[in-house]
Amino acid sequence: MAPSPCGAYFTATSGSALTPTGGDSARPPVTKEHPHDRPAAGLLDGLTATTHWGAYSELAVWGATPTAERVVEHLDRRIITAAGVSAGIDMALRLTELLADRTAAQASQLMIEYDPQPPFDSGARAKAGDEVMARVREYDAQRD
Repeated sequence: MAPSPCGAYFTATSGSALTPTGGDSARPPVTKEHPHDRPAAGLLDGLTATTHWGAYSELAVWGATPTAERVVEHLDRRIITAAGVSAGIDMALRLTELLADRTAAQASQLMIEYDPQPPFDSGARAKAGDEVMARVREYDAQRD
């Protein structure tokens, strides 16, 4: 990772946290696979944060208050959290803007052809009806 003019950002997406090393290009970022891996760090104490709606309760381990926002920024603390897969892309584009510039973020968006136009409008818990939620619970039960 190259040093950035803005310094390190702590980022978290659904079920994981990525913690850049603060611009030390000799050391790669450390990836944690689960929010419980660093509960003592206190990074989210008293802050709002987001993740996949199925993991909201785990945010309490970090001392955070869950919110349904797609991306939550606490730039004064250099923390950004995102909910789910597509929100993780949104967060990555925002980080690109913060660490480089808007044109770099837009170029990145075009390079991955990120132009979401989902065929359904049920990509958030608040938008999903009872039938969809029942199916989600059914699929989730099969994973256990």
